[in-house]
Amino acid sequence: MTLRLAYFAFASAVAISAQVTPARTKASLEGRVISSTTGAPLAKAMVTLDAGNDKKYRTLSGKDGTFFFEDIEPNDYSVTIKRVGYLENELPELSVAPGERKKDVELKLTPQGVISGRVVDEDGDPVPQAQVVCYRSLGGREEADAESGFQRSGRGSQFHVHEFETRAVLPDGMGF
Repeated sequence: MTLRLAYFAFASAVAISAQVTPARTKASLEGRVISSTTGAPLAKAMVTLDAGNDKKYRTLSGKDGTFFFEDIEPNDYSVTIKRVGYLENELPELSVAPGERKKDVELKLTPQGVISGRVVDEDGDPVPQAQVVCYRSLGGREEADAESGFQRSGRGSQFHVHEFETRAVLPDGMGF
């Protein structure tokens, strides 16, 4: 009888402790946002996790570029990173398992660029309504992946601006 009572007490204690401490199902994710060109940490970058089911998590990176998501649902997330002065970046999938504490995730942003200038003729006079076309010549070697994305290797980018022959646009009623 005493053995049976001891077994019952032990089984009851195990059942109660299982109800009190449920298995950890939430996860966490931490990392750093950096510049793709300098490797410097980027503060105030908005990092968004999107599971595609109206479940989104957002946080801003700190002064040292670090970010932290705590108690997130385990899932496959797309990750979007935005910051003023940088091109938006999206990672197609990042998986987080139940109870996982994913660390050292490095997210990179590329600085935006601006090309500006003034179009003048050979005498230095402005050319109104001139058409300017700019394209980026990457040089070096690129390898496209299945989704036509590529990663740059080699020297820095060069930009080329070309001129086009201009035509006079005359108001109605004026002609030759």
